[in-house]
Amino acid sequence: MFYFRLNKVVIFDNGSVKPFLGIFGHDFADVKFLSFVTPSNLTLPSLDSFVRTTDPDKRKTLLAEAVQSVVASRELTQVSRVTDNANLTFGDTGYVLYESATIPESFNWTFLAVKSNQGFRDVGTHTQEVLHDPGFGGFSQGLLSLVTKGASAVNPAYAAGVAVAKFAAQIAAQNMTRAGDKQLGLVYMSLDRVQHYPHGERKADEVVDLTNNMMLDYSIFAFERAIAVTPRSDATT
Repeated sequence: MFYFRLNKVVIFDNGSVKPFLGIFGHDFADVKFLSFVTPSNLTLPSLDSFVRTTDPDKRKTLLAEAVQSVVASRELTQVSRVTDNANLTFGDTGYVLYESATIPESFNWTFLAVKSNQGFRDVGTHTQEVLHDPGFGGFSQGLLSLVTKGASAVNPAYAAGVAVAKFAAQIAAQNMTRAGDKQLGLVYMSLDRVQHYPHGERKADEVVDLTNNMMLDYSIFAFERAIAVTPRSDATT
């Protein structure tokens, strides 16, 4: 089993200002977290057909299925009344962002924190945003080249999943910005079993994000399930 947990998030500046002259009062914000975990053992059933077909409409439909698979694995959490320098914890056990019956040899993680002025939106809404973005056509062509050439051909589903997750995160951030939301933090991280969790455990605290406005603690706990062996009974006479 494999568990990847978020234990704490610290937001230094919540993107809001105090209501009276920007000096007095409390500056609360609703903060939304978006997390994409793309493991090396990811399976995308539609990927083979996507590579083989030359029909643009069919290819778009198949890529939509791949996008849905990746985006649906994302966890969405919204926290209200977040202040500057808020320490957001997730109980004494943390919040599981990804779990699997098998231990992935590696995985990529994209994590965003956004000051939200909108109501909570479901996964289907975000999927449609990706599919109807003006850059989707170019992304489709680029993805086809990515999964059929070079080292990515060894594990095309993983390469495709990482690319889809990054593209989906970018579109989500762009659309939220247009709607009046504000990005507060961004993490791109790649972890490898041999380097980062060789014994099935890793705990990292006070990891600073790319914007220097967010700090987080995360942990990994993994173990191989023992295979039950039925004792052999040899009949004797």
